[in-house]
Amino acid sequence: MRNFTLLLLFIGFTFSCNDTKNDDSINDNALVGEWKLTAMKVSPGSVVPFVEVNSNRTLTFDTNGTFTCNGEFCSSTIDATMTTDGTYSLNNYTLSSTACTAVWDYTFTISADTLVIDYPSIETIQAKYTRQ
Repeated sequence: MRNFTLLLLFIGFTFSCNDTKNDDSINDNALVGEWKLTAMKVSPGSVVPFVEVNSNRTLTFDTNGTFTCNGEFCSSTIDATMTTDGTYSLNNYTLSSTACTAVWDYTFTISADTLVIDYPSIETIQAKYTRQ
């Protein structure tokens, strides 16, 4: 009886695990298109909400796994003063750019028409983009 109980627990855990990072698994075209920066969150340790920003900064994702930002992607600024290129992965939900001084993978989450990028830092820095 003990072995049967262990077997049932193992089967339950096996089928209840989900390795996707977002609520729904995203398809290959989920990022394709233009996204506009609409809000930022900078938290020195406490929980804070996103703050709306007035910015012309955009990210444009292509079907070939690349993206273009009309600002300095590696920085969490809202400026749209230069062009930065990079690549993205839907396998591990990361963005990267060789234009960055430090080679980081920037993680992201996507839900419907909202894209949130996490900037590597000792504090929470996130940028929220909305599909255009």
